[in-house]
Amino acid sequence: MAASLLLIALLYPTSTSQALSCQKQLNIAESYKNYDGVLMATVENIVRKKGSKEVHLKINHSYKGVQQESLQVDEDEIWNRVESGQDYLFFLSNTGTGWEHPVCSATKKKEEMTQEESAFLAGKELPIQLLHSSREVSDGVVQSMPKLENLENPSAASLMASVADPAHKWLPAAAAGLIGSVLAGVSVYYKLKNDRP
Repeated sequence: MAASLLLIALLYPTSTSQALSCQKQLNIAESYKNYDGVLMATVENIVRKKGSKEVHLKINHSYKGVQQESLQVDEDEIWNRVESGQDYLFFLSNTGTGWEHPVCSATKKKEEMTQEESAFLAGKELPIQLLHSSREVSDGVVQSMPKLENLENPSAASLMASVADPAHKWLPAAAAGLIGSVLAGVSVYYKLKNDRP
């Protein structure tokens, strides 16, 4: 009996903290290199699931891997430490089916960032693709419109911009009048050119 207790004591680790201890924290350049996504985001909501949490993020700045305005990230139910309403510099892994906030990532609160980290990330910011924008029109109704940078046709983007801005409602009519005048002038020119002997 004593021998079996001794054997169990030797085989069973006395502390499980080694299994949960993270390796040495990496500097900003190493962390940037090792993670698939690096971004500054606000935690909007945390949804608890069986064995994990789904963290809903509003992305404020993206530095690597993500170019959308919001993101859902899975994280460990027990060990991760983000709080709703707080801003964080996130270091994320892409799992192939979504994004994960690893337990030992270099994620930290915005106010804990060092000058070295801010300087390193300053030249790496990526544009964020905003999907929708709300604009107030003159009668006080708020309507949702696609963001102009998401339109593929630049002339459509400029037309949308002119229509969306109440101060420039005359612009589409002026553009149509100008184009009509040019087309009429070209038509008259060709008619006169063909009528000459």
